[in-house]
Amino acid sequence: EERKKAAQPPIRRENGSMQNLYTPPPTSMTLVAALLLLDNPLFTKTKFDRVYLLPRPYVQNWILWAYHQSVPNDETRRLQLALRMASEYFRLTMPKLGDDFHDPGPIDCSTLAEETRPLVLKENVEVWDGKENEKTGEEEKSDLVYCCAVPERFFELLRSVHGVLCEDLKSITFQGAA
Repeated sequence: EERKKAAQPPIRRENGSMQNLYTPPPTSMTLVAALLLLDNPLFTKTKFDRVYLLPRPYVQNWILWAYHQSVPNDETRRLQLALRMASEYFRLTMPKLGDDFHDPGPIDCSTLAEETRPLVLKENVEVWDGKENEKTGEEEKSDLVYCCAVPERFFELLRSVHGVLCEDLKSITFQGAA
């Protein structure tokens, strides 16, 4: 019974009633991706195998881009709510109509990795937790490169749609890890 509870999708209270973001099942890839982004232990109390690190600006732009995508009318409010929840969780700017955004393009994690060793993070990369720096009171340190830890299924869906920039910084792959 505990497993059943843990596997339930996230539910959010809005306008005094419980709204289930997964019902009815989504038909647009944009809503599917937004719901996968919320597949986080803090929301679902479930465990996932891996997380991937994405640059915060990429996640922010993807959320803004997704917010402006055309989805079926019955999914618009669920998509907007899911993206606002993701923005809140990652402490990003809340999306709204009219925001500037661009096509996300391929995932580019070159800002996170050492140039000669693409599988090793640079020393100044830090997972953004959204908390203030206790010593300075500043939210971000300018010498750090912040990233967001996202669920594997979200990353793999983005990879299949937008691609990932390869080590040569020219080629794009849409294939998953072997």
